[in-house]
Amino acid sequence: MDQIVFNDEFSPLLLSTTIGPPNPETMQVHWSACEQLLQEERPFVTIHDLAKASVPSAEFRETELNWIERNREPMSKYLVGTALIVANPILRLAFDLVLLRRDMPMPYKFVANIEDATAWVFDKMRENDMLLPDQEKCVAALHAAREKA
Repeated sequence: MDQIVFNDEFSPLLLSTTIGPPNPETMQVHWSACEQLLQEERPFVTIHDLAKASVPSAEFRETELNWIERNREPMSKYLVGTALIVANPILRLAFDLVLLRRDMPMPYKFVANIEDATAWVFDKMRENDMLLPDQEKCVAALHAAREKA
């Protein structure tokens, strides 16, 4: 079963939780929300909870890289940080090594848990003088999305 639970109630912080293998159709909701903020030229941050995700298909990876390339310029201006939650330290290292070889248009960080992810993106929001949502509610929303699976 694949599922992406998307939450934009904490904008300018966008949350997504992926369960199973991600695919372009389920990820489209997240990409559309990002594109809207990019078009509005509003700074934002994202947290992607990948702790229950499985390895994406080659098709998905290609689609996602194409989306990033199409949006590279505005992402470099307005996406001020992306935290990716990957619980497994070996997978975290593997993902980090892959992305180091790519010129990503935004700051990103792989973390082990929800609390580290929110702490990091909230630091990015403070650095960029962004309106801060309630951090405890964001943590609770991420935990709730993970429990739906």
